[in-house]
Amino acid sequence: MNPYIVIFDGPDKTGKSTLKDAFNKATNYLHFVIDRGPLSNLVYNSIFNRNHNIDYSKMIDHLSSFNHLIVLCTAPENLVNERLEANNEILPNGSTFSSTMKMFEFFLYQSPFKYVIIDTSQPIDLCVNQIVKTLEKGD
Repeated sequence: MNPYIVIFDGPDKTGKSTLKDAFNKATNYLHFVIDRGPLSNLVYNSIFNRNHNIDYSKMIDHLSSFNHLIVLCTAPENLVNERLEANNEILPNGSTFSSTMKMFEFFLYQSPFKYVIIDTSQPIDLCVNQIVKTLEKGD
């Protein structure tokens, strides 16, 4: 399998870091892995009403020219809320999980990115296998 740029993205507490770490171990750190990418920038700039000073279209076009995969992490809303509460956290700027997830999906579906959507409430090895199979299909 050729190395990929793999970006783990999604709303807070959807299991990005946990899945990223398991993926790295399972693939023996073969890929260049990023925790949050251009989608997070677009979503959170919108949530916080920040100016979009960066030309994201150029960044997205450039990234699309490499072997890449966006792993959009999701989970049932009640599980995300439990994770937030357990860590004494709230979603930023009065947002909700469902509205934030819809924004991620909107920006993802408008992009040229290759992607897979992973429900992290599944066993971690099943999630990792879904990602690996998606990468194998791309080679």
